[in-house]
Amino acid sequence: DSKSRLFVSTGLSSYFMLREDYQYTLLQNQREWNWSTEGQNQHLFGVWNFSLGYQKALNDRLLIGIEPYLKVPLRRVAAPQVRLLTAGTFFNLSYRLRASKKRRQP
Repeated sequence: DSKSRLFVSTGLSSYFMLREDYQYTLLQNQREWNWSTEGQNQHLFGVWNFSLGYQKALNDRLLIGIEPYLKVPLRRVAAPQVRLLTAGTFFNLSYRLRASKKRRQP
């Protein structure tokens, strides 16, 4: 169907941790401590992004779509060195500035 399309998208993104605040509690001996830092964790291109999407044209200019995504850390981030795996879904509504031209049949 020319009014719908499937697509795959991939790329890299970065984490720039501006400020981190941590509170640790050890239940065994009821001990607590806090730790804070600013600007210590900068991870340029440290996350791989992958998505698979579907878009359907509602008319010549308006499209609606869904795009499940996964963001996979390439290294551990933040002070406790965690793997911030993220998954979700984008729902989108797109508007074409120009209507698509229809091809002429010979």
